[in-house]
Amino acid sequence: MDTQQKRCPECFSRQHEKAKYCSECAYSFGSSEKSKINWARINRYRKSVLTATIVIPILAWLLLPAPYNPAYQIKLVFVTPTAICEDGIYSFSKSRSGTCSNHGGVKKWIKKN
Repeated sequence: MDTQQKRCPECFSRQHEKAKYCSECAYSFGSSEKSKINWARINRYRKSVLTATIVIPILAWLLLPAPYNPAYQIKLVFVTPTAICEDGIYSFSKSRSGTCSNHGGVKKWIKKN
């Protein structure tokens, strides 16, 4: 162990030699009992950190307008085929020109509903 570090006698975590309190369990190195720390203040700080790191980003994500929200950017587009080629392949061409030209021609045109 370095001369710059000491161990907390309560939680055994490594602490800086000049530390007055253990950063893990709040043990006071100056006395034999735990220091009187304002735990309400510490818990308030922990809640604010939790709010800032987890709750606020989730709320921002939910409240974003649709173009910026990733949940709304998933668009399922169902495209129906326009023709069935002679070899059984479906064609999704937008015009009749050249449809199924490399598959033996059009076997059947599919009507749009």
